[in-house]
Amino acid sequence: SSGINAEYGSLKLIKNHDQIRPMFLYLSYTAPHIPLEVPMEDVDKYTTDSIPDNRKVYATIISIMDDGIGKVVDALKERGMMDNTILVFTSDNGARYTSLGSNFPLRGGKGTFLEGGVRGVAFVNSPLLQKTGYTNTHLH
Repeated sequence: SSGINAEYGSLKLIKNHDQIRPMFLYLSYTAPHIPLEVPMEDVDKYTTDSIPDNRKVYATIISIMDDGIGKVVDALKERGMMDNTILVFTSDNGARYTSLGSNFPLRGGKGTFLEGGVRGVAFVNSPLLQKTGYTNTHLH
């Protein structure tokens, strides 16, 4: 889901979870996909004229998604669950380079089989990880 409904369901699940049992939470945001729809009052915080309007809308969408993920992390912390949590964040493809994003220096983007279309950002965070503080650029 793209925001409020997903966050509400996730926050409710975390709040009511019996911590004796394991929990798997998969929160999938569709927000950074077309159609790009956000309240205009949120877009107005990106006031610089050097950013095209469609990029301002996209930046707003990502900010709203980031805030929602932050609420989920805060809820896990409040319940004392972060010490036993593995947080995985990943994207499904590269940016839509024809209108909103840049995959430079990679060629291509969303909808192509070039590196710019199939590579995406990801991270794994957890106090349970034994090897930390490194970057792996060889995952494809």
